[in-house]
Amino acid sequence: MYDCIIVGMGPGGMSAGIYAKRSGLNTLLLEKNAPGGLINTTNLVDNYLGFDNITGPDLSFKMFEHVKNNGVEYKIEEVTKIKKEKDTFKIETNKNIYEAKTIILAGGRQPKKMPLEENLKKLSISRCSICDAPLYKEKEVVVIGGGNSAFEEGIYLSDFASTLTIIARSQIKADEELINEAKKI
Repeated sequence: MYDCIIVGMGPGGMSAGIYAKRSGLNTLLLEKNAPGGLINTTNLVDNYLGFDNITGPDLSFKMFEHVKNNGVEYKIEEVTKIKKEKDTFKIETNKNIYEAKTIILAGGRQPKKMPLEENLKKLSISRCSICDAPLYKEKEVVVIGGGNSAFEEGIYLSDFASTLTIIARSQIKADEELINEAKKI
């Protein structure tokens, strides 16, 4: 039986794991994919304390190394069911069943889907430019969004695509620095 099981190994889940372990709790982190969550799909992180510029995967790796260096137990297993029984929780995964006195759900979030995606099934749609950019080499690419993420993804994709268009459904909300960099492309 664990004192604390944390479901999700994004930045929040990994931080919780370190704090729980340092507090003397028998702790387990569970993650269905790679540690880091959505930050793994971010090309450049330039607003995280302690790092001027770092790629999302590199930041995720550093966080994960911190978890391992602190001796936090972790498993890559998908949680399929959580059930409370009296004073304990039973956490079922695709491989095991665990018990804990406390659970922390740090599942993060999923990327938003656009309402028009169902109509665009024949097009190649990606939510991770750093993962899929080589697939768009010398192709016309459209990025949808007006915030920092859309502009960052577009700037990264510009090294691969033959043309790049950014479409914002309302107003552009990206930082002026990113807008200016995109205009240079």
